[in-house]
Amino acid sequence: MGIGKLISLNVTIENNGTDSIDDASGTANYEFNVYVIAGDEFEERTGELKFPTVITEVDNIDAGIIEDCGSELFTGITTTVIIAGPNETCEDYSKLCVQVVRGTGAVFYERREDNNVLCKDFGTEMTQVGQKSCNRNEIDLHVSGLTVTTTDEFFPLDEAVAIDIAANVTNIGQVNLPSSSGEHNFVIKKYLTNSGVLNSNTHTIEITDVNIEGVQLQQDIAVGDVISFDESDLNVTIPTNQCDSVTHLCVQVTLDDSVSDLYVDPNPNNNYICKEFGPQSDNKIGTVPCNVDIRVSSFTVDDTNTVSYDAGQSRDITVNIQLANSGTDHLPVFDNQDNFVVSLLVTDNGQVESSTDDGMQQTLNTNALQLNQGIDAGASIDFNDVTGSVTISTDICFTVNHLCVQVTKPTNVPYRDVDQTNNDKCIQFGSENDLAGQKSCTDADSEKMSASVVVTFLNLPAVRWSEKTSIFRKAVSDAVNEYCNGNFEECCPDKGSKTANENISTPKDVTLTQLPEQVGNNLRIVSAVTFNPDNPLCSSGTDARRRRSFPELISTLIKRDTDVTLYLSVDVLTDAIIAKESDIEQAMGYTMSSVIQARNETQTGASDGSEFSPEPWLIIVMVVCATLIVAVISAMIYLALPARKRNPAFYIYQ
Repeated sequence: MGIGKLISLNVTIENNGTDSIDDASGTANYEFNVYVIAGDEFEERTGELKFPTVITEVDNIDAGIIEDCGSELFTGITTTVIIAGPNETCEDYSKLCVQVVRGTGAVFYERREDNNVLCKDFGTEMTQVGQKSCNRNEIDLHVSGLTVTTTDEFFPLDEAVAIDIAANVTNIGQVNLPSSSGEHNFVIKKYLTNSGVLNSNTHTIEITDVNIEGVQLQQDIAVGDVISFDESDLNVTIPTNQCDSVTHLCVQVTLDDSVSDLYVDPNPNNNYICKEFGPQSDNKIGTVPCNVDIRVSSFTVDDTNTVSYDAGQSRDITVNIQLANSGTDHLPVFDNQDNFVVSLLVTDNGQVESSTDDGMQQTLNTNALQLNQGIDAGASIDFNDVTGSVTISTDICFTVNHLCVQVTKPTNVPYRDVDQTNNDKCIQFGSENDLAGQKSCTDADSEKMSASVVVTFLNLPAVRWSEKTSIFRKAVSDAVNEYCNGNFEECCPDKGSKTANENISTPKDVTLTQLPEQVGNNLRIVSAVTFNPDNPLCSSGTDARRRRSFPELISTLIKRDTDVTLYLSVDVLTDAIIAKESDIEQAMGYTMSSVIQARNETQTGASDGSEFSPEPWLIIVMVVCATLIVAVISAMIYLALPARKRNPAFYIYQ
């Protein structure tokens, strides 16, 4: 049923005792209770609903009844029956029962009370009390007219933003919902969602802040009527790690639990309304800077045909930078905060994130730049004539090959940069107009050259070296590590025996001794590997911690004091590269034609990618020619001597 049902009862009472019931003279001789029970018998009922009756309209309520089955009919007994509770409870109730008890003015005492209840089944038969319906009353709440007001156009991530909301609710159901004086009739919930539709697949973040007057939740709503709800100063926070799942704000109005036993909203698909986040100019709530994509779209250096960088010397330059927002969300201006950090670097790779070394920071004058600017989705901003200075240290001059500008998001600025792989742009060093300017590196010292190996790759263009630098360094480092793990005593002399597989080098240890040189179609690369005696592999040796002699200790202290750079044995480096030749070629994508120690390379050697190896016949010709030349020179000397000196054995001193 769900709603109160007024019923009128006609009840006949029999007096089965041996004494008569006297007339009560205007007071109630009898009272009645009405029950709805679960179970077949009243005494064995498993559940009950009890309802009081009204007997004011019963004329003979004070009547007496004679003994020995005398009877009296009472009419006009009324009560209101409500079968409340969830549907499954309603289904359990099967009978309507009437109980008669002594009235407040009764002048008799009842001998037994176990037979003064009569129950009948629900149903439409003549012997039944009427049909029972377990359907609750349908209140169909339809929500419309949502407005969301903010103090700002933007919703910074991870920061609370105050909003005001208002919505209308219409009852398009079948019955009226009366007002409540105590409990609430309604519950209002607010969600951040990834869809304009609320269902089981919708990702929701409930807004737990509540700021609504209780009287609004106690309103009545008749069929066809419209009521309004509003909440002010609600704090809404959109978390960065879930901002991808926030596209809408939804408001849902449901029936409170206190009335859900009596009323039901049969159509939950229209008890909410959603509004989309986006520009307020498009009648949306406001912008969430979640899908911002800041990238460096352009980077140039002025006067590159005259700019040159000498190793160890500072060079002033002027650059032009363009930043773009390739995302779908607008990047707003935040109070007292810069949106960007712009940096100038020199690297060994055309992509800063792929650089083997951390980019060496250079000086860029950003004080005059407006770094707090916003950028609309799809738009860009320009920073022109920005001054800076570049200093390329001698130890990395041969390694670095690009000048780069990088833009990053400050840590505490409340937006999300969705793609950080496009936050830099690099220009290769060179004198052409679209390059960064020419760099000049000093020749390597003799110690480094003695530790260097010359590797020549067939058909590798020099213009591709920038993209191959980090690959080459890693491949050589891997080769050295594998070789030394198999030849521990050669790589780590006086360290005893190996106890664990460790690395002796990293890609950062692989350095260029000279700039790569294009020889014909081939590329000549001269490199060495710096050596740290305390590397993990050598430190794992059984004698790694042995007590050093006094001369060794003094030698170590001197080296540390003078910052001497040590290099891996050139023999080890050569053998390692040769042993892993195929792996290095596979990594580089090019074939090696030769591996030569730099100290053994001659002017006629392998600069063209092939070692000098004369044919046997040429060797014979060279030997014969050399013999003839020696014979001719000897004859000329013999003829030039005085006669007395031609045969000294017969010369007699006077």
